[in-house]
Amino acid sequence: MSEDKDAPTRFMSFGAGVQTTALLLMDQFDEVVFADTGAEWPETYEYLEKVILPYVQERKIKFTVVRGSEKLEGQLATTLEDYCLQRRIIPSRQHRWCTDRYKIKPIRKFVKLQGWHLPATSVMGISYDEFHRMHTPHWHEYTFEYPLVDKRLTRQDCERIIREHGLPVPRKSGCYYCPFQRVAMWKELYLKHPDLFGRARRLEETSKSYPK
Repeated sequence: MSEDKDAPTRFMSFGAGVQTTALLLMDQFDEVVFADTGAEWPETYEYLEKVILPYVQERKIKFTVVRGSEKLEGQLATTLEDYCLQRRIIPSRQHRWCTDRYKIKPIRKFVKLQGWHLPATSVMGISYDEFHRMHTPHWHEYTFEYPLVDKRLTRQDCERIIREHGLPVPRKSGCYYCPFQRVAMWKELYLKHPDLFGRARRLEETSKSYPK
């Protein structure tokens, strides 16, 4: 945590999954920022409410939730689902526009409004077994830091760290209609949350590219 007020702010981009939860337990930050797309699995929101928020409140860790807001034909789409329905599109595996608009963009906007000494440092919860996801940002608001990769900690290591702190291991984070989901996760969604499965199907059926 920065003691020098002129030192760059070091904040964590919190995803509410295994890696960022372990990172929260391991390190200290000036702020923890969670970009909420409005489409996380119900179990993720429950984990946030019952595990993460009590943890940060007890330790007086500043925790902020940010959300995207895209203006379409005079209306604000404050969730990724609303944006997809209004534009009649679905998240793409190729372009990842959903991550840009409802994860990256809200965090960048938040950082710009804080009056921090820039560039700040965004601490990313990417583990060693996912090091291929590392990249250098092309914007000036903040740079990235990858402590799990630096320490060569894998997802399995992160699960162990969470258990050693006496906390339950969260499910894999991500939108419940993410195009990167495995078939097993779609089956789980269908069986455990048929209402959300129906909403995911509605996104596809109302998209301009359906039934392609």
